[in-house]
Amino acid sequence: MELYYVKNNILIGSLVLAVIAGACSYRKLDIGLRLFWLLNCSSLLSETLAYFSALRFMHNVGIYAVSSIVGAFVSCLYFNFSVAILRKYHIGIIAGVISILIGVVLNFFIQSVRHFPSYFLHYQALLIIAMSMFALTRMLQTYDYFDVWREPHFWICTHLIFFWSTTYFFWTLFEYYTVRLHKQHMYIALCMFLVNFICNTAAAIIFFLAPKMRTYER
Repeated sequence: MELYYVKNNILIGSLVLAVIAGACSYRKLDIGLRLFWLLNCSSLLSETLAYFSALRFMHNVGIYAVSSIVGAFVSCLYFNFSVAILRKYHIGIIAGVISILIGVVLNFFIQSVRHFPSYFLHYQALLIIAMSMFALTRMLQTYDYFDVWREPHFWICTHLIFFWSTTYFFWTLFEYYTVRLHKQHMYIALCMFLVNFICNTAAAIIFFLAPKMRTYER
């Protein structure tokens, strides 16, 4: 358990770094980047609440049942205001509202709030990976020459694909060991920690460099 607290302190610290970096650059960010910053803020809030809930009540799964729905909705808003064709037809907003409804049904009716919201998190992973790949396709198809080093949204989409694809893989392994084999595997937890730490640090770097980059119309 002591290792759990150490890892969570490091993760919360990396999220604080990302939130501070985004706050310092907030006025220079476009609406999509501001929503990505809001996504990091919601992650910081949920991880902090989950940490203190684990300390006080030795249980924090219910917090993730709620925060996963919020995260999916904010992610859909990010894509809605970052990709022109999605913004034109309000597809991101529609996907966000549908995700809220799916999340409520899965997390509160099909799965109890006392259980890890694995069904909805798998849906969330597939949704965000698909929308990220669509956004990347739009970026690369719109211009004959596209400088990825000067486009923050390219790195955000890459960040999201890396995070959700690796997390999806490790969640599957985690469920296999805990549900099927009734075992705990420390290396899976360590890998999930490293993925989260890398992505939080990457988000801080994106926020720090974003004002110096050029945002393309997608």
